[in-house]
Amino acid sequence: YRLIFLLAAEDRGLLHPPAENGRDAGARRLYAQGYSLARLRERSLRHAGRDRHHDLHEGLKLVFRALATGEHRLALPALGGLFAPGETPNLDACRLGNAALLDAVFRLAWLRQDRGLARVNWRDMETEELGSVYESLLELTPRREAGGRRLTFASGAEGRGHARKTTGSYYTPDALVRVLLDATLDPVLDRAEAGAEDKAGALLSLSVLDPAAGSGHFLLAAGRRIAARVARHRAGGVPSAADYRHALREVVSRCLYGVDRNPLAVELCKVALWIEALEPGKPLTFLDAHVRCGDSLIGVFDYEMLSKGIPDEAYKPLTGDDKDTAKAYGRHNKQQRAGKGATGFLAELKPPAGLIDAARALAGMPEDTLAEIAAKRTAFARLHAGRNWLNLKIASDCYVAAFFAGKTGGRPGPAELARPVLPLTDHVWAAARGQPVYGPLVAVADGIAHAVRAFHWPLEFPHVFARGGFDAAIGNPPWEVLQLGEQEYFAARSPDIAAMPGDARKKAIARLRDDNRRLWDEFVRDRRAYDAANEFFRASGRFDLTAVGKINTYALFAEHFARLARPEGRSGVIVPTGIATDSSTAAFFGDLVTRKRLTQLIDFENRKGLFPAVDSRMKFCILAMGAAERAGFAFFLTDAGQLDEAERRFTLSAAQIRRINPNTRTAPVFRSRADAALTASIYERVPVLIEERPADQGGDLNPWGITFQQGLFNMTSASEHFRTEAQLLDEGWTREGTDWVREADGAVERRVPLYEAKMIHHFDHRWATYAGGRGEDEDSARDCTLAEKRNPAFEPDPRYWVPEREVGLRAARVPASLKRALREANAERCLKALAEWLTGYVAAQQGRAAQADDLTGMLGRGHAWRTHLGMPLERFLREPRTIAHGAEMQRETPLTAEDVRFLRDGPEEPLALAAALVARKQPRWLMGWRDITNATNERTVIAAVMPRVGVGHTMPLFYLRAEAEMASVALALWTSLPLDFIARLSIGGTHLTYSYLKQLPVLPPSAFTATDLAYITPRVLELTYTSHAMRPWARDLGHAGPPFAWDETRRAELRAELDAFFARKYGLTREELRYILDPADIKGTDYPSETFRVLKTNEIRAYGEYRTQRLVLAAWDRQTGG
Repeated sequence: YRLIFLLAAEDRGLLHPPAENGRDAGARRLYAQGYSLARLRERSLRHAGRDRHHDLHEGLKLVFRALATGEHRLALPALGGLFAPGETPNLDACRLGNAALLDAVFRLAWLRQDRGLARVNWRDMETEELGSVYESLLELTPRREAGGRRLTFASGAEGRGHARKTTGSYYTPDALVRVLLDATLDPVLDRAEAGAEDKAGALLSLSVLDPAAGSGHFLLAAGRRIAARVARHRAGGVPSAADYRHALREVVSRCLYGVDRNPLAVELCKVALWIEALEPGKPLTFLDAHVRCGDSLIGVFDYEMLSKGIPDEAYKPLTGDDKDTAKAYGRHNKQQRAGKGATGFLAELKPPAGLIDAARALAGMPEDTLAEIAAKRTAFARLHAGRNWLNLKIASDCYVAAFFAGKTGGRPGPAELARPVLPLTDHVWAAARGQPVYGPLVAVADGIAHAVRAFHWPLEFPHVFARGGFDAAIGNPPWEVLQLGEQEYFAARSPDIAAMPGDARKKAIARLRDDNRRLWDEFVRDRRAYDAANEFFRASGRFDLTAVGKINTYALFAEHFARLARPEGRSGVIVPTGIATDSSTAAFFGDLVTRKRLTQLIDFENRKGLFPAVDSRMKFCILAMGAAERAGFAFFLTDAGQLDEAERRFTLSAAQIRRINPNTRTAPVFRSRADAALTASIYERVPVLIEERPADQGGDLNPWGITFQQGLFNMTSASEHFRTEAQLLDEGWTREGTDWVREADGAVERRVPLYEAKMIHHFDHRWATYAGGRGEDEDSARDCTLAEKRNPAFEPDPRYWVPEREVGLRAARVPASLKRALREANAERCLKALAEWLTGYVAAQQGRAAQADDLTGMLGRGHAWRTHLGMPLERFLREPRTIAHGAEMQRETPLTAEDVRFLRDGPEEPLALAAALVARKQPRWLMGWRDITNATNERTVIAAVMPRVGVGHTMPLFYLRAEAEMASVALALWTSLPLDFIARLSIGGTHLTYSYLKQLPVLPPSAFTATDLAYITPRVLELTYTSHAMRPWARDLGHAGPPFAWDETRRAELRAELDAFFARKYGLTREELRYILDPADIKGTDYPSETFRVLKTNEIRAYGEYRTQRLVLAAWDRQTGG
């Protein structure tokens, strides 16, 4: 670091103090010719200069000593800081040969290129480039060889566990830093200037933090921006270079704060700030109080954590722990919190005023001379040695150590609990109140806190937290899944284990207990540290919104950044875009939206290698947080320059975000301003399919009364029901139309086709067939031919056939518990399931709890159902389990008044009654959609009506409470272009899941008049009733005739008419419909959005035109008289 500093300072002409009348010219010449790094740089080129002497290092040490206190004979200033005595005691005491020193200088000063050597340009190199130095250092994995006598670095597979990979640390490109500062820092600076008479002073009073500072890249960029404004205000115009450099030194000294858990990074950050803020004639600023080493995520964040005491989860037994020990301490801690804690003990814990005053005084001390720097260092040490600070540190260390301390030694007795080896809540509270804590326990807590690098925020920056936090928090924290990766862990420790496949690797690790106890103990210790960190994140209360599921540090940091800034401040962080779109972080993003703390979200795809070491498919974003009524968005960017394209940027209010994604509370994703505006306008007029609401708010809003089922048969777990054609022939079955039949025990068994998602398409249950295929080969399906579709007797062949009885049972809209009881022929369970179901019916229909008379009236007095409840009837009706089960049954599989009358008047025998009800509740036809899809396919939502057949799990089914006529409306609506347009914008993966469907804007049944139904239903009927198998569907729609002829031209026109009709029902204009069909038609070919590009391309190839566009717009014109 010293060498880098000197190379940069010399090349930039900033090392020597300002010359006075040339009086120090001789001293400068002496330094340049006899002691400078420039001289060593040139000498490192000459092989002859690499002798066995060590005089060059001695001369270099002389320079270092001179820079510590100043040396006028060499015109060297007193810098202190990096060159302070005692900073490098080991190197100071050693003798380094000239050859070794010159080799190091050569590697810092020269680059080998194809055409020879090139000098490293330290003069013009941005200080941020030190970030690449940091990355390179992180990639080095040290190894000891030759019995510890030689130090080398692992390479190849052995280096896979290097620190950069395992911490997810990546150098941030300048362009992204600039965008983040535009969104985060500039508004803070503008606000400070707007409200101040002394604008420079207001700017210098700001505090800017990077809690994962690395080499200081973000802090450097922020410091320059602040300094430029400060210098401009002081100069009253364009400032001089000296004005700017003076301002920058002040900004670094007063405004910038950094934290990193890696000591290497902390020191490099200081060096970068010193290089950037070097002002000739001034010592290096005192940075120890502002740039700190510690884990930003582990430690006490506020005093409320201490006042609540240690959570019981801190004593959960983890890897290597003794369960009895953990349980005993956990119980004891719980008793302590329940005792004093219940009385509000320490509820008003606040930081001591003296601590804050001392920190403020420290921050205000001057730093213009070495003496002032020394005084500030002494004041800083005094602050950390003060009783107030030490007491709170002990309390905070105890809190953290409770999570990370191993719980071993067996069940502790009274004596051990009186002098415990594990911190408890009483110790935290005692220390916080200034009372003494058992000495050995303090040492244990201090050791653990030091080992995990716990960072206690209100102690490290008391004056900042006293005013509510930082004015700005900025950075690009690590993106790391918080679990011990075995391959990375053993890469350097045991490459053979790291190279093994999963199961073999786990067995080899287990054998370490006997074969290599040292490595085994090290592995158990480190794995426990990961487990403990996860428990701390989940239970400490610091990360309630993001410490869920498989924890990733980027999510924790995002929540941390949000809390670090003052209410009127800003935070900006670079994290994966999943922070706004994934279900695991939906609570956090939803909280930002609800509290109106989201200012911008700018999403990038890494296809152009903005982060070269990260997968090109990775999506990341700049998340800016602060008070805002509307949030700015941009998605699918590949470089920062695209932000200049206005159409890529758009804003949404919190209300609009909630309307678009009310259930998941995630970010809506749009490619363009037009996409966002059109989508928002649709959601303002149309509700989502299902808006999820808690029971105490009336439950879900579900206008269609729609429920879902994940197909009827899981293609893996239900395979015992499947038979191929060859198997059926071997078992003696006979083909009968689409089915197979066999007589057994005097009864006829029937097997029906098992449909898979690829067999259906829009209004078409005969899209694909396995006829002529290779049985079980799922890739042997082919499209049905036009001749086959024109044959109303034709039906596609599946891969498998399944029992008709099982299809009927699985398709029946009755609770799963009733189906299980019927399969088991268990009369008692049938009656109990019916009783639970009826309690839900009464509650839903009458808005009250079911009474004994209700069930008696509905199940009748003749059944022995009362004796099968497992408890007295009155108790059964009051049981929370009964109430919850009944409500769920009625919500998912609703009973009707006709069903209840059937139960009352049905068969006396329980199994017969249940079987008859199941038969009654079986649909005559099914509706489903393809689960596998993509936003870039020809169409995204692909749904169809089909006969009552077996259905695989990749074709989820939906059921409506409405009659067939309204079901035809629902089918047409689901397959319409307007809905598909929204779906394409919503889906982020390859599955059209329930959560996506629930949040699509779906016109409710009340939006359709009798006239609308008269328009829609005949068209849907003609499109869907094309084979005899769909006769039940046609009869339910009131059609008694034969199937309709399959006519491709006629079908295209009917679908176009429906698309145009629903575009009008959605409230679209003709221009908006044109946009949905093809944005290029409205906005030009270079517009960043696309809708149905694949459909357009395929139709132009097939028909020589974009046929759908022409037909839909023509239908619109006919319907509107245009």
